[in-house]
Amino acid sequence: MAQSEEYYRAAAHSLREGFLGSQFGQSNLDQAEVSRIHRIEAFKENAILLAGDDGSVAGVMERSAQAARSVSETKNTKSEKARRSANNMLYLDLLQQQSAALGREIANLEANFEAEHGDAWRETIANEILDPDEIPQRREGESMADYRERLEDVLIEKMIDPQTGEIRPEYANNPETAEYAKWAMAEYDKAETDELIDATREIENDPSLSTEEKYQRTADAVEKSNVSEAQALFNNIETGAIAEDVAAARIESELDTQIATNDAALGNAGF
Repeated sequence: MAQSEEYYRAAAHSLREGFLGSQFGQSNLDQAEVSRIHRIEAFKENAILLAGDDGSVAGVMERSAQAARSVSETKNTKSEKARRSANNMLYLDLLQQQSAALGREIANLEANFEAEHGDAWRETIANEILDPDEIPQRREGESMADYRERLEDVLIEKMIDPQTGEIRPEYANNPETAEYAKWAMAEYDKAETDELIDATREIENDPSLSTEEKYQRTADAVEKSNVSEAQALFNNIETGAIAEDVAAARIESELDTQIATNDAALGNAGF
């Protein structure tokens, strides 16, 4: 009595692996041919999945192309957004590290100045590099700490060119003032870096901005700054020279998980 196709399929699937071979001998087909047959079967299954029950070639080509484009576009778009976001956060972290390093450099230089000139090292430097009429006078009621902070600003402005953000040549090339100029440069860079940190953090925390808008505004802020190291950090992160592919493995793993269903649809039948 003839049975349905489903009956015979179920019976065949119930046979233990290798049973038919043990009964009728091994296949004469080589491994490559067996592999080709398996790929044809996989193609047929994907044809039904992608093109409907008829598995038409036109349907397969159209739907597989659409699926491939969808997978590629989804992956590229999410990768770019994730890369931008990771780069923005990495840049903020590196700026904070740079600020901390500048703070340590300043502290070391000031400790040397104090060891050489005593507590009034700022006034001593001012007498060396400022004209008498350039030295600010202490205001009535002004604390010594506030006065010295204001004096520092005058010294930094004297030794650093605000247009270039660099030490003025007359101080950089003078052995007697080189260390003072180095201190002024570190102070200037730290102040600029801290401003850039605040701007970058504000941009990053703005929920109304897209990832691309955050990146562009950060790039604009960096370009306007006078800190060459901060600009170099940003450019090197963007080109991958610093922490190359820092988040690539994590991003790719996440994306591969998200598009696993699409990849399964494409299968291994040559798409």
